[in-house]
Amino acid sequence: MPRAFDRYWPVPLRIILGIAYMIHGAPKLFSGQAHQQFQGMLGQLGVPAPQLVSWVVGVVEFGGGIALILGLFTWIA
Repeated sequence: MPRAFDRYWPVPLRIILGIAYMIHGAPKLFSGQAHQQFQGMLGQLGVPAPQLVSWVVGVVEFGGGIALILGLFTWIA
């Protein structure tokens, strides 16, 4: 493979993983029923403060998917 393409080979992987994160994070943020079910699951698992944690997980998944697609902070990893 030419050296010019070495910088761009992770782009398709970033896009696919970013979309997957967004798909899994969107119901936690934008669907009341799915959010309540996720809170219930966290409560059953014994996670402290499931109401707060459910919002944090949704924001991290959805926002992380957007950041991954855009390539933000990927140089750190």
